[in-house]
Amino acid sequence: MENPLASPERYEVFVYSIQHRYPQVKISTLVLKRNGKLFGELAGQLFFENEVRLFVKERLDFKNAVIKGYGYEVWPGTQKLYWYDSQEHPNDPTLASTHPITSTSILISNIIVFLLLACISTSPIYRF
Repeated sequence: MENPLASPERYEVFVYSIQHRYPQVKISTLVLKRNGKLFGELAGQLFFENEVRLFVKERLDFKNAVIKGYGYEVWPGTQKLYWYDSQEHPNDPTLASTHPITSTSILISNIIVFLLLACISTSPIYRF
């Protein structure tokens, strides 16, 4: 797979085709807002079965092909189940070692991991 962060156009294809690649996504409100030719912001939600929602917020740097800041939250109904963000946690040794994430492939896969985790939570076995 080509790096979706290599250009705004590639990231648009990546984002706007999520529903086609992942049929578990029932509705997507993700919108990529360009800030010039080299930067952008992604924001919105992905809706799954059983009222599971994934909130997404990303600050994008296409010049360096990285996600500069991010926040993902999974909500089954009205309760936040878990979240992942780019906030530093220097006083928590269990989290300090994971910051910063420098691998572009790991950053790109963040949203995929949360999609898959949210899909698991829609399974009848894992209903809340």
